[in-house]
Amino acid sequence: MQICWNCKKEVDDLARFCMHCGSALDDRLFEKSDVKKTESGKFISTWTLVFGILSIWPFIIVSSALGVMSYILSKKYKNNPYENRARLGFALSIGSLLFYIAGMIMIIVVVVTA
Repeated sequence: MQICWNCKKEVDDLARFCMHCGSALDDRLFEKSDVKKTESGKFISTWTLVFGILSIWPFIIVSSALGVMSYILSKKYKNNPYENRARLGFALSIGSLLFYIAGMIMIIVVVVTA
């Protein structure tokens, strides 16, 4: 199976037209290396989201750090169709870390003023 250059769906090796979008399939088919890069981007972007979700509770500091690091790693994949997934994980990681810091500051203020 090969990948259509237009709709990025799998088509038969002998097909001259894509059955999904109707585009002519000449020499513009994706190479297998492009498909592998896309799947690698999917993997790291998914893990960024997972770390972002885990950073809410109880693994705030560790998961936030892993979420930020995996987001940085996901940036090396050009044209990553899963980039929004990585951005969401990054936002969750940073947001939960900021809430954690704000909570610690409030606890310190309450303890000091009491």
